[in-house]
Amino acid sequence: MKFYEKILTTLTELKTSHPEISLGKHIATAIDSKNMNDLWATSDKELHNNLINYQASLDMDIPHQEDDIESILMDGKNLYNIGFDEYED
Repeated sequence: MKFYEKILTTLTELKTSHPEISLGKHIATAIDSKNMNDLWATSDKELHNNLINYQASLDMDIPHQEDDIESILMDGKNLYNIGFDEYED
């Protein structure tokens, strides 16, 4: 299978597994994640590899509840309060 066909297959898989994300966002994120500044010089093989890596990272991402995200953000904002008592004389 040619890389062109592999790219189309990967994009179809991405759209099927993550229909809430537009095709343009899939492509832009895959390209942006590798800092590909010159898309004109990108080979089909390189684009395919970037899409595969993006797909793998997207599939590993676990959806979280909104409450969990808020808790993580609040904990991060309060990091300065954690653990400093043990260093005080």
